[in-house]
Amino acid sequence: MDQVEKVARAICQAEGFDPDKDWRGQKETEPYAAWKVYTTAAKAALAVMAEQAEEEPKSVAWEFVIGQFVEKFTGEVIWHGIVVARYKTTSGKRRYVAEVLPQGFQMIVAPEQLRRLDDLPSSASPETQSDGFEFQRRAEGIIARLKRRSRT
Repeated sequence: MDQVEKVARAICQAEGFDPDKDWRGQKETEPYAAWKVYTTAAKAALAVMAEQAEEEPKSVAWEFVIGQFVEKFTGEVIWHGIVVARYKTTSGKRRYVAEVLPQGFQMIVAPEQLRRLDDLPSSASPETQSDGFEFQRRAEGIIARLKRRSRT
């Protein structure tokens, strides 16, 4: 059984017909299996699936992981934060949600707007904050919440 037949049989069943039952068209004299009526639809479905598979590889690695420190370095506003979520838009584009530190609000950003920070950013280090270790405490709190969330 080839791929077209498998898909045609599935479509036939989804339409409520028995794929193996004989089917007679109005002008047909010889009966044929009902699934054969759906071969055109099956070929079209397979073509669409093949096109979608070419657009994006099956396993695409994410650039950043949840809990990673990042810097938004493009545009008018530059900030440091921590990745708290990631998702794909309905059009398939990747987006990250980063919590801006120390303020605590969240921003949705594209991967090309971010770069990885290996440690706490120097421009937002505890020494430059009004409350000496506010940044450090807030970052540690966010990481602890993310770890708890990942266990559930």
